[in-house]
Amino acid sequence: MTAQPLPAGVEHVHALVRDPKTGRLLAATHAGLYQIGPNGAATRVGEGSDDLMSLSVDGSGDLYASGHPGGGSAAANPLGLIRSSDGGRTWAAVSRAGESDFHALAVHGSTIVGLADTTLTTSKDAGRTWQVGAQAEAVTLTLDSSTLWVTGPSGLQRSSDDGANLQPVADAPQLQLGSAVDDTVWGVGGDGTVWRRDQRGLWARLASVPSTDPASAVVAVSPDRALVATGSQLVWIDSTGSVSTA
Repeated sequence: MTAQPLPAGVEHVHALVRDPKTGRLLAATHAGLYQIGPNGAATRVGEGSDDLMSLSVDGSGDLYASGHPGGGSAAANPLGLIRSSDGGRTWAAVSRAGESDFHALAVHGSTIVGLADTTLTTSKDAGRTWQVGAQAEAVTLTLDSSTLWVTGPSGLQRSSDDGANLQPVADAPQLQLGSAVDDTVWGVGGDGTVWRRDQRGLWARLASVPSTDPASAVVAVSPDRALVATGSQLVWIDSTGSVSTA
C-alpha cells in the first residue's frame, strides 16, 4: 500500500471511477471533475465547478453524474442526472433536473441505478424514465451484468433485479464503501480496513488505510488493484496489501 496527499485543488472526493476505454482515473469532487494521473497529480477536466456528489461510467466511456451546480452555473439545483460523452469536458441534462440529487450512481449498458435520499431508483432506458425500487441506506453502488452491489451503514447488500429488492451478503465484513469489477468486490470498513472478495467468493483482509480521515470513495481499478480516497490522501493498494501504483 502507498499513500500520498490529495493533489492541490482537489476538495472532498465524493466518487472515483476508471474509464474502461482509456484507463483514466476520474474523481468527482466538491469543486468539479478531476483526472488523477499515474504520479497522483490532478488535472481539472472541463471548466465546470459543479459539486458532483456521484459519478459512474458505462462501457463506452460515457460519464453520468449528479449533484449541485457550481458558482455561475445556470443549471437547475439539484442537477438530476447529467451525462458527458466527451470525457467530462461538457455535460448535458438527462432527467430529473431540479428534482433529484443522486448521492450514488451505477450504470451498466442502458440500465442506471441511482440513490435518491434512501430510495433506489432504476432506469432501463439510459436515464429517461425511472422506477422506484428498494429502500437502502447506501453510500456506494456498483452494477455489473447480473448484480447490483449496495454498500453503506447496513453493510454489503446485493440485488439481482437492478435494485427492486435487496439481500444482505451474510458472510461479508461490515463495509461502508464498495466497488466491483469482473466479479471481484473491494470494500472499506468504517475503521479503514480494506477488504477484497475474489471471484470464488472468498474474503481477505488486506490492510488499513493509513489516515485519520475516513475513506470517502473507492474504485476497483482492476480485480487486483484499488484506489481509495480519504479527506486528505489517495491510497493505492493491490490484492496482496503491498505497494501499488495507479
